[in-house]
Amino acid sequence: MYLYMRYNERSLEEFKIEFYRRFPNSILEILRISERKNKDGFTSYVLVRDKYGVCEVIKQSLLRSGECSIVSSTDKLVYFINRLIEVFPNYTNYYNIVNQELDLSQRYILVETKYGICRIKRSHLLNKVIPTIEVSIDKTKYFINQFKEKFPISNYTFEKAQFIRSNIKIISTCKKHGDFNITPNSLLNGTGCKKCGIEKLKIINSDNPVGWSKTNWFNSANKSKYFDSFKVYFLEIYNEDEKFYKIGRTFLKIKDRFRSLPYNYKIIKVFEFKDLTQINCNFCYDLENKLKRENKLNKYVPKFKFDGMQECFNKIEK
Repeated sequence: MYLYMRYNERSLEEFKIEFYRRFPNSILEILRISERKNKDGFTSYVLVRDKYGVCEVIKQSLLRSGECSIVSSTDKLVYFINRLIEVFPNYTNYYNIVNQELDLSQRYILVETKYGICRIKRSHLLNKVIPTIEVSIDKTKYFINQFKEKFPISNYTFEKAQFIRSNIKIISTCKKHGDFNITPNSLLNGTGCKKCGIEKLKIINSDNPVGWSKTNWFNSANKSKYFDSFKVYFLEIYNEDEKFYKIGRTFLKIKDRFRSLPYNYKIIKVFEFKDLTQINCNFCYDLENKLKRENKLNKYVPKFKFDGMQECFNKIEK
């Protein structure tokens, strides 16, 4: 405990002369020198300001090093935030600092994103790492807020959900069909209740059943209120046990075409033609047939049945 403190303006001027003689390029602003009495006598402290904040440093230490740090800062949180602003000026577009003060004995700091509160290392923030669900305090709430942002109108609720990781299934509840298991990643990618998907596909004009002619496919597209574009696509389809590829054509959005797919998938390539014309229809029709002929020796039969499973391959010749 400090017994008392005293200031010496004369020693301040003398110290400035000595300090700037040793460190002529220093950006430190020397504000004040104080002496504090303790059980061993007096200790001299120098109050200085650098570009991040105000620090109080033992006089002899400052004469040796010529600098200060967050350890000696009088407001460690302000000092840290100013360092953060220097390396990441627009950090507030992604999160805000929750802490009211900073404890240097703790490596972590609390920040709030639009989805929830996260606990992240200070060093990661200074390296411009954006907090994610993996460091959130309440991962389930964080995921639900992500989902609501992406799908503000939804038939799903998550009262039974318990988020563990993005690729581990949770229980989602469809307001019409009840509970179903699905990974958070799949939900955020637009996959949902399989029963809803099947019902929607029955309403949507069928996407070229096997054997349809070019004329029939064009007429179906022309009548459909769900027409998006004529397209030929390559998909990689997978689960924990299988990985294969699919070639196909559709005039729907791909996510609608495969809403009830019992696998995960990612789009490899799409040839797309926006205009609803017979020429575009014919080109896609012929291109799909050409690609399937080129890959006929690579045919693959998936373990789970789905519409279009006859057009799958264990690899694709590009």
